[in-house]
Amino acid sequence: VASYLARQPNADPAQLAHHFYLSNHPEKALPYLAQAGQRALQVRSYAEAREFGLRAIGLLGRFPSPSLAGQTERIDLNLQLAQAYAFTGALAKAQQILQETERMAESVGDMERLARIFHRSSQIFWLRGKPDTADLYARRTLRHAEELDNPELRFAALRMLGRASIVLSRYDDAIAYLIRYIDLAEKSGVPPDLPAIYGYLGVAYARVGSWQRAIDAAQKGLELARTEMLGAMHVVARMQLAFVYAELHEWNQALAVSEPVQDVWQTEGMTPHTFMLRGVIGRCLVHQGKVAESLSMLQAALQWAQAVDHQVQVHAVRMYLAQCQYYAGEYEAAVGTAVAAAQQAQQTGDRWAEAVSLRTQAEAEMRLPRPNWPQIEARLIHARDILRQIRARPDLARTYLTLRRLYDRAGQSAWAIDCHFRATTIFEELGMTDELRDAQGQPAGERTGAVVIPGLVLRGPNAPTNPDTI
Repeated sequence: VASYLARQPNADPAQLAHHFYLSNHPEKALPYLAQAGQRALQVRSYAEAREFGLRAIGLLGRFPSPSLAGQTERIDLNLQLAQAYAFTGALAKAQQILQETERMAESVGDMERLARIFHRSSQIFWLRGKPDTADLYARRTLRHAEELDNPELRFAALRMLGRASIVLSRYDDAIAYLIRYIDLAEKSGVPPDLPAIYGYLGVAYARVGSWQRAIDAAQKGLELARTEMLGAMHVVARMQLAFVYAELHEWNQALAVSEPVQDVWQTEGMTPHTFMLRGVIGRCLVHQGKVAESLSMLQAALQWAQAVDHQVQVHAVRMYLAQCQYYAGEYEAAVGTAVAAAQQAQQTGDRWAEAVSLRTQAEAEMRLPRPNWPQIEARLIHARDILRQIRARPDLARTYLTLRRLYDRAGQSAWAIDCHFRATTIFEELGMTDELRDAQGQPAGERTGAVVIPGLVLRGPNAPTNPDTI
């Protein structure tokens, strides 16, 4: 059966793997298991990918020394082995194999296989929570893909560069990579992960406050996912659109978008994309007054990540938890969670999340019995400087608003008015009407129930960051 299927055009690699696995030559299933696993990864069917990987590992254990015609065959086998380990969560082992294989491919000058090793390495480093190294390997992949004129590797590299650039807060780069991916896809056919690419583009636009483009891109991704019905892609597309609405603080709209898939984790189990989905939903629920449900959902998501050693975007969900603890009035807990989120974001290279975590920490510290006001100011100034540098204007405006509240409390009216003006100007320019209205409803100089602290010495909003006081 397997031999017959192998001769058919467009044969399903999963079927071929299954029949070869049960045949007298089960070792022939290895390449098809790798292909089936890669296809499953492309559509976010991680459970399937893990199953294919486990079978491949089992075969490799049964056939540890297959006859190889040369080093290129050994390289291919190592790639399959690394892929199998990666599918089953043994990322350190997969990384070790890829490093050995990279040296092997370089020694024989095989550029195509080297490019595939770079691509696989970028995936491994991404899964290990190292987007900066993933970005480096994706750049190498793209360079070789261009030289080889390999569309598959070009798409893979652009996809990784797009999402890594988002996490690394390089939004202009992310937008450029993702738009190039979309342009190439429109000319050469629709890759299976195109809905996710539109979603990533929506997230990148949202970070810089280009809201209509963000919504349009993420909505396009959802429309494509509905049309194609590609495995878990529909869940991913809804999560990304909900994420965009949450960034705009359109909490009800975000929950409405995610509602059809909000319980998918209960039937399919937790996966990286349902982890982020629950993070977005948990972030929104607190604004509907569902405090206990919000905190429980976010804490459960983080517990899952810790249990399975998931390392992608964990700092962002931790930051959401800190924000929800703040809104729930759990200020001491919010401070501790925000500190951990900021440290993890800094280690990851996510400057946006680092800045927002610092602001969240400062906001929570302002509610404690004896705040360290100069230190709070230093955190906010540092957050502001980061957000300026990365052009994350929505959160820059929100940070100015927090600074305004700080200076208002200190009785520094001129500084408070300056920050108020900067915040409202950005809100108006970006069309953030709800937040503009809220800010204008609390003009600088208005103190509700807060006593001005006499003699409080602060540095002012035009002071540079002082690292010693953060």
